Amino acid sequence: MSTDPLLEVRDLRVGFRSDEGLVEAVRGVSFRVEEREIMGLAGESGSGKSQTLLAIMGLVDSTNAEISGSIRFRGQELIGMGGRGLDRIRGNDMAMIFQDPMTALTPVYKIGTQIVEQIRAHETCSRRAARARAVELLRTVGIPDPGGVAERYPHQLSGGMRQRAVIAMGLSCNPALLIADEPTTALDVTVQAQVLDLLMELRDAFGSSLILVTHDLGVVAEIADSVSIMYAGRLVEQGPKRALFRDPQHPYSWGLFGSTPPFEGAKPDRLSAIPGAPPKLSNLPAGCAFRPRCAHAFGACAELPELSSGAHRHACWLPDESRARLRPVEGSAE
Repeated sequence: MSTDPLLEVRDLRVGFRSDEGLVEAVRGVSFRVEEREIMGLAGESGSGKSQTLLAIMGLVDSTNAEISGSIRFRGQELIGMGGRGLDRIRGNDMAMIFQDPMTALTPVYKIGTQIVEQIRAHETCSRRAARARAVELLRTVGIPDPGGVAERYPHQLSGGMRQRAVIAMGLSCNPALLIADEPTTALDVTVQAQVLDLLMELRDAFGSSLILVTHDLGVVAEIADSVSIMYAGRLVEQGPKRALFRDPQHPYSWGLFGSTPPFEGAKPDRLSAIPGAPPKLSNLPAGCAFRPRCAHAFGACAELPELSSGAHRHACWLPDESRARLRPVEGSAE
């Protein structure tokens, strides 16, 4: 049997030419996604998460963009693949759930019409059969009266219902890889929990892998198998969820955990905050980009650290004995 991952990203770089030179939004990112795996990709806004996903989907279409590295999906190289080849894969083998369902859906077309169009673009079937499939998909994602909802326009649905419709569209061709860009950000807590439960159920039902992009570690703790943490366009830590939550290794990860309510135990009176702000990508500091905000920076941090080896990897110069002593927060297994 093949041991190749479903998706393998190696040394991915996404840059944009500007008056200030080439501004790299993604700088040498590498990771693998296995069959049926849920990978959480976390980090602050502007860390490069969405640009990484858009590059995977072949949706970085700016004439000023420069993309290099390798993105292999089921053994096929996607970087440099022509539009027709990508069109056969996008929506069919790979699908994306965008952050804002209102802008992801066309406002002048009914929900059912949009799902039917997606199905018929990739499969040979009648409009009647595609519509029956669309209604069944809406039922699968937990929408009551799916036939009636199929006849409604996006503005006639609540935010949670629109997000479910977008998920139904993403699942319409049973993709092997589903990419979700902060799919619960605009939803209230109750609906957010329902959507997360739905994604877990759909992974089991359809056998799809999932990349979940979020800035919320609680969401990652809920459903992810593995976690990758990005900062200023680079991965600073990655590993199995249980190992990373029990024993985070990078000071930036410590900051994210410290600014998140604990998953168990007593709640603190006040959460800590990471000082400062993410750096401007066109003017990154030398060495570790987190250095200006890090309370534990020292001389070696002026050099750029690479990810360590092993299943749980980090990019930090702190010696292991110092890291165990300095870590200010305790992780959680779940």
